[in-house]
Amino acid sequence: MDTKEKYRLFSRAQKDMPIYSKDFYLDAVYCNDWQVVTVERNEEIVASLPFYLKKKGPFEYIAQHFFTQTMGPYIRPDFRNQKQEIKLFKELIEALPEFDGFDQCFHYSVSNWMPFYWEGFKQTTKYTYVIDDITDLDAVWQGFSSSYRNKVKKAEQIVELVDNISLEEFYAVAKMTFERQGEKMIYDFDFLQQFDSRLYMECRSKILAAKDKESRIHSVLYLTLGDETAHLHLAGENPDLRNSGAGIFLIWEAIKFAKEEGLTKFDFQGSMIPGVERVRRDCGAIQKPYFQIWKHPSFLFRMFKKIRP
Repeated sequence: MDTKEKYRLFSRAQKDMPIYSKDFYLDAVYCNDWQVVTVERNEEIVASLPFYLKKKGPFEYIAQHFFTQTMGPYIRPDFRNQKQEIKLFKELIEALPEFDGFDQCFHYSVSNWMPFYWEGFKQTTKYTYVIDDITDLDAVWQGFSSSYRNKVKKAEQIVELVDNISLEEFYAVAKMTFERQGEKMIYDFDFLQQFDSRLYMECRSKILAAKDKESRIHSVLYLTLGDETAHLHLAGENPDLRNSGAGIFLIWEAIKFAKEEGLTKFDFQGSMIPGVERVRRDCGAIQKPYFQIWKHPSFLFRMFKKIRP
């Protein structure tokens, strides 16, 4: 069994491994064009770091697709202490192929990036927002701001929850959000279809929508489902129907769905955008810092990044 196949089994056995590092999620985003380095003890994987080696012109660099919020290292729970982490991270770094650039975001559960600092990597801090316990829905509801609770109640009189819209319908509404902001859609339908088909096969996705009596879709939401955490991966609203409160209504319904599925956490996947960040806080989510780690040893690649960030 080669390293990748061994990692596939390892990733599925680790219940606390972030979904972004699971083999099926990597397949969904990168097809089979991803790699992984691992560290073994007694012929068993105890640490891993999946990555995507991108090639552009003369450069080979480790990059991260925007559908993958985090990648980075993972250490098996029974090997998590500072002394072992330092050694294992060093071995993972040494196992990486040569690169002109490295840029990954580590999951918020990784709090020690010092071994990467010692090897010349740099860091900036980003934030996601998480409801750590969704098992008590009454407590989660009380965590919503009063104005958001009112929005949910208002929306309940206007729309109903549906989970049978097509992927085409989802994409059309999601695209409206970008158009309203005067921005170009950052992912195309073909990629979304590839991504969704792989996750759907694993029963790891759920599309929810809010539809009124005239069959107009007010809001859509795409959930990705980890072993412990539901992730608000994508969302969109019809700009002409935003006053219905359907967007907040869908967040509440998504949390209820995740709880029914046996998940315990809800990750909003950011955001660093002021207006979006406020929505996360008003839903009762707690700020979680995570590290963006990079290293650009090639001078030419550093110049390339300045021109094409």
